[in-house]
Amino acid sequence: MVVSRAPTVWQALDAWGKQLSPWQQFVIAQATSKGRLRDDEIGKAYRLFLSAFDLAEAPAENLAAPVVSPRSADDECKPLCLVRVDGLVGVNALPDGSLLTFDPKLTVIYGRNGAGKSGFARLFANACFSRHKPKIVPNIYANGGTTDLAASFHVQLDGESSDLARVYGELGKLLANAILSRGHTTRFSDSFIGQETNVAKLVATIGPRTDMAAVRKLAIYGEAEKARLREMDSHATALKASSRQELVENLKQAKKDIIALITKLDALVSEFSPEKRAFRTALSKTARECTAAAAAVGTETFKRPFFKAVGTPDWEVFAKAAHALARKESDLHPGPDDRCILCERPLDIHSQAHITALLTFVEGEAQRAAQAATKAVENEIGALKTLEVNIFAPDSLVRAHVNRLDPNLATAIDLAAVSIAALRDSSVAVLAAHDPVQGSVNCADVNSALHALVEWIGSDLERLTKENAATAIASLELERQTLRHREALSKLLSGIETYVADALWCAKAERAKSALNPRHITDKEKEVFGQIVGPSYRARPAQECGDMECDMPIELQTTGQKGKTVRSLLLKGGDRPEIILSEGEQKAVALADFLTEVSMNPSNAGVVLDDPVTSQERKGLIAKRLVREAQSRQVIVFTHVWAAA
Repeated sequence: MVVSRAPTVWQALDAWGKQLSPWQQFVIAQATSKGRLRDDEIGKAYRLFLSAFDLAEAPAENLAAPVVSPRSADDECKPLCLVRVDGLVGVNALPDGSLLTFDPKLTVIYGRNGAGKSGFARLFANACFSRHKPKIVPNIYANGGTTDLAASFHVQLDGESSDLARVYGELGKLLANAILSRGHTTRFSDSFIGQETNVAKLVATIGPRTDMAAVRKLAIYGEAEKARLREMDSHATALKASSRQELVENLKQAKKDIIALITKLDALVSEFSPEKRAFRTALSKTARECTAAAAAVGTETFKRPFFKAVGTPDWEVFAKAAHALARKESDLHPGPDDRCILCERPLDIHSQAHITALLTFVEGEAQRAAQAATKAVENEIGALKTLEVNIFAPDSLVRAHVNRLDPNLATAIDLAAVSIAALRDSSVAVLAAHDPVQGSVNCADVNSALHALVEWIGSDLERLTKENAATAIASLELERQTLRHREALSKLLSGIETYVADALWCAKAERAKSALNPRHITDKEKEVFGQIVGPSYRARPAQECGDMECDMPIELQTTGQKGKTVRSLLLKGGDRPEIILSEGEQKAVALADFLTEVSMNPSNAGVVLDDPVTSQERKGLIAKRLVREAQSRQVIVFTHVWAAA
């Protein structure tokens, strides 16, 4: 028969922890393996927490750890022995330098009231785990000011109980401080005075949800915006001086010239489109292939062992020259009585046949195809050379218009024109060599900017020609104000970006706060206590009460509070012990509960009790129980009962 064992507390924690986030797993691993987390370990947990909620980059260091460190029975029961406490300073009325030494098992410190037992007991309650931590004050009868409290505990093996809720609280403090440090009181709207513009409206709503792409777009303020502002100033001056007609004529001319520039640019772009590149490459390929085919025909037909240059370009030139000269003599050359046009000697029948074949070759299909393909390439080269690429000359009127209205656009057009000219020259060179044509030109951005400039001029003309002076001036003032606000925004952009980033971080951090609620720890501790610890715990107090002859109908109740399971003992029927039991019985029941709690955790290395006995009749029973407890862990007792014995 297979006997199944109930899971241990560590196994339950391990199974639970694997369902949690890495930062929670790290906290549990450190708490269960080391007890209490150090400040640097809390810092590591905090960095993991921030990473989990996209509040920081993942930590560079390796923080991986098992959820619950394996514990053997020997590890859990390894004793912690308190050797002595000394170096006391400012602890109640105890003389400075007082000390106590302790036995590894049982130590009883007894004496009359006022001997100093409670002073040491308060010291232990503050230094060790205790349900109550009484305040330690210096000797009220001593002269002089207050003294910093001090005491030294000498132990053979160190250890502290873990406190997950405390760690959550510390993480919460770190997060709260980080949120506080990212808070801003800057009022960006104060920098946007005058008329309300779309820029001012956007800045007024700056927050964690702000579209920073829209802000950055409005924050652009460069040479183009400065030029526009100058243009608006000139418009306002003309309107106020009632001299708008000259300004209107200038704008009309600028619009006309810029539209003409767009037309020229479009024509050039079409000349260097991918389709045109493919067309020119095809021309080069055809010319190269036809020329090669014609050369191959000539070589195969007229190749002789005593000539080396047959079929070469020089030979082709010679053949064409001979053909042209022969046709000058006669369309039927060479006839029966004709002489050689080179050596002037009479031609025999074989020489006549050779010259006839040579002239036929020049007039043949291969040569005609090569000549046609070459002519097509030459025509294309000629067309490229006649292209007007200097469309934005330094002394041109259109350049003056664009440079005045948008200097940045003028620079972009210059670059485009240079690129087109270079592409034209390279295309001519590769066509002449019958090589593939490379490269194309894309002026979409320049073209778009030019069209926008035309629209801009059109809106200006609309304002100047169709609106009355007052309306036009008001419209100009709004646009000028918008430009001024964009200038202000460009200077504030860095601060706004920081503000929005911090606001977004804080908003995410506020949402992450809920993860630091220790409620799930409380629920898990209550669950573990109920499933694993509770059954044994409920049985043990009755046994402890029996050992001290205080057999009472005690019932155990548990509630969760701040990551801990809080127990309460009630008598059967729901009454609290202090309502029914005597002081001695209450003391015995409380001691039974305390010893039960201690026994449930093998890592509890020792206990310190302050006056555990108030009833003389149970003195012996309690003494025997504490002696028995001293066999498994160190026991230290402060009491006056032994002094009376």
